Order: sequence, then C-alpha cells, then structure tokens
Amino acid sequence: MPRQPHTTTGSLKGFRFQKRITLAPGIRLNISKSGVSASFGPRGLSVTAGKRGTSLNLGLPGTGLS
Repeated sequence: MPRQPHTTTGSLKGFRFQKRITLAPGIRLNISKSGVSASFGPRGLSVTAGKRGTSLNLGLPGTGLS
C-alpha cells in the first residue's frame, strides 16, 4: 500500500503587524493589530497613551537600559 504524504492541519504561523509613523519630532503614532497608540517625547523619556492606558517609558539611550 502506498504511503500517504505527511500533512499538517490546523497549524498556522503567528501573524504580527506593527507600523510606527513619526508625525513630528518626538510624536509617533503606533498602529498594530491590537489597536492604535501615540507616543510623545524624545528617546529615553516618553509617554505612551493607548487603549490599555498611559505609561511612562524611561531609559538611558545607548546603554541598553530601559
């Protein structure tokens, strides 16, 4: 009896989508599959506002610390 080819059913690869648009220096609009958010501030110190609330992002640029 000939062997049947191996097939997988129901296994799909994950799909992510994210786009960041700079509106002005220090103002960015983030668009993803889960929604839209806006970020305000320079690298290392920014505030992000989206559907899950507001968050403060603090880091030292060039060090990898955030």
